[in-house]
Amino acid sequence: MGVDRGGITGMKRQETLADHRQDLRRYSLRALVASVAVMAVLMLLFARLYFLQVVDHEHYATASRSNRLRLEVLPPVRGAIVDRHGELLAVNVPAFSLSLVPEEVDDLDELIASLGGLIDISDADIERFSQQRGRSQPFDAVVLRGHLSEEELAVLAVNSHRFQGIRLDAESVRSYPYGPLLAHLVGYVGRMSEKDLKQVNADRYRGTRFYGKSGIELVYESQLHGDNSFRIVERNARGREVRELQRGTPGAGELIQLTIDVGFQRAAVVALGDQAGAIVAMKPDNGAILALVSWPAFDPNLFVRGIGNDAYQGLLHDPLRPLFNRATRGQYPPGSTLKP
Repeated sequence: MGVDRGGITGMKRQETLADHRQDLRRYSLRALVASVAVMAVLMLLFARLYFLQVVDHEHYATASRSNRLRLEVLPPVRGAIVDRHGELLAVNVPAFSLSLVPEEVDDLDELIASLGGLIDISDADIERFSQQRGRSQPFDAVVLRGHLSEEELAVLAVNSHRFQGIRLDAESVRSYPYGPLLAHLVGYVGRMSEKDLKQVNADRYRGTRFYGKSGIELVYESQLHGDNSFRIVERNARGREVRELQRGTPGAGELIQLTIDVGFQRAAVVALGDQAGAIVAMKPDNGAILALVSWPAFDPNLFVRGIGNDAYQGLLHDPLRPLFNRATRGQYPPGSTLKP
């Protein structure tokens, strides 16, 4: 029986063509699905770009400006205290401090450790830094070390390019030219505490490091302090200042003039000699105080710089009690003004 080879071959060709058509339809469907998916993704991307660049443009533009622009506090210059002749009893002297902006630092502990390898940074400095940081606003510079020596300032300036988020700032620091002579009367300022901050307008004292702790410095704190201001600066991605865009002018504190005469004050201390005691000299016609001495006394400059624990304990346990103001707080039995 013969086989029709031509018929078989034709059937195979038809089956092959059918398979090709089926594969073509399958591939076409897949290509269509893929094209639709790609178009959908592209539409989503274009929609997102439109949203970012048109709809939400102002929001992101503002955020971008915020990343470049910083509002920084300019603390006021504290008012001076003078005697009746204009002699300076409490004055401001220039000093430099090392500050950090925590938001510009990746690893704060590592940065502090690195800086500690360049200058002396004590545990007390770190503790005060942590306390101040808790009270500060975002992107405020927080002081880590104050009263930098010329050598420390030079070392930090040379190495400043190695670190992000550090500032070397010039500031005014309180100084008492007469030291112990007027310590109990003029008093002193110290670093601002949480307790101090609760007693004042926080916005007015933003950026303020020192607060009156005793004497005239405490009684006239509000007048001596002044009013802070701000400046707007542009910084690059590494936190370096590029330019200053705007600067306000802080309101300086008031000048406080006392009726005290430094010459009388010195004479009263000389009169006491090695004795512990108090002397008050007053003008009988108007009651003006010319001298108010409590002796022995202490050097108020120690408290401005940050007195160490050993030095403070020495004053606290001194049998002559130099921290006690005998002139205003001592209680003494009255004596007769006339002796027979």
